Amino acid sequence: MKAYTYLAIFALIISIAIIAWKPKDSAIKLEIESKISSTDSLKGTTVNVQNGIVTLAGNLKNREYKIVAEKMAKRSRGVIAVVNKIKIN
Repeated sequence: MKAYTYLAIFALIISIAIIAWKPKDSAIKLEIESKISSTDSLKGTTVNVQNGIVTLAGNLKNREYKIVAEKMAKRSRGVIAVVNKIKIN
């Protein structure tokens, strides 16, 4: 019986640690904007984050740049999903 109690307490502690580790939306946004601003071809892309869901918007020259921006966002810590609303000029 004691083993189950200790296991339950351990699971609770791990769950709390995982929830506390989740980065805030502002930190996610800052990380993605930093990546995007360091790439000249992606300048003009806007980033919004709500509950870990990233929305990219703006106008880029071609589809490849749009894909690169999306991949950068997806690879950022704390991102749950990416909505890519970037338009191609």
